[in-house]
Amino acid sequence: MLVTLSFREVSYQVDTDIKNQTGNFMKIHFLGAVTFTAVAMLSSVTFAQIVVAPDYTRADQIQQRIDNQQRGLDNAIRSAKITPMQATNDQKRLNNEQNQLRMHKAEHGGYITPDEQFHLNKELDKGSYNVKVQEINDGTAR
Repeated sequence: MLVTLSFREVSYQVDTDIKNQTGNFMKIHFLGAVTFTAVAMLSSVTFAQIVVAPDYTRADQIQQRIDNQQRGLDNAIRSAKITPMQATNDQKRLNNEQNQLRMHKAEHGGYITPDEQFHLNKELDKGSYNVKVQEINDGTAR
């Protein structure tokens, strides 16, 4: 037996079911709203718990730059391209930058912030430039 219903007949049937079961209809809407609210709240809690892992590579990059500058300074001293007084000043500057890095790492549990990385890089750039200028001028410039 094949039954065919038109859209109008199906629509009428649904409308009468809703009119007859108004209480159930309201309950369904209420439960739907509560479910939507609960899902929205849970998703916001989930997003709030996302924590970005500390970036330890920043501190490693700064440490690598300090090590490279230390090697460059040692080579300049060995080859007598800078005076002992300049070497002493450059070594103090490099030690100060190493201490700043240690302090920042201790303060943040082993990593440094992007702002601290920026400032340390700026200081290391200045120190690198000074050593290069001293080498070019054969230790006569400061």
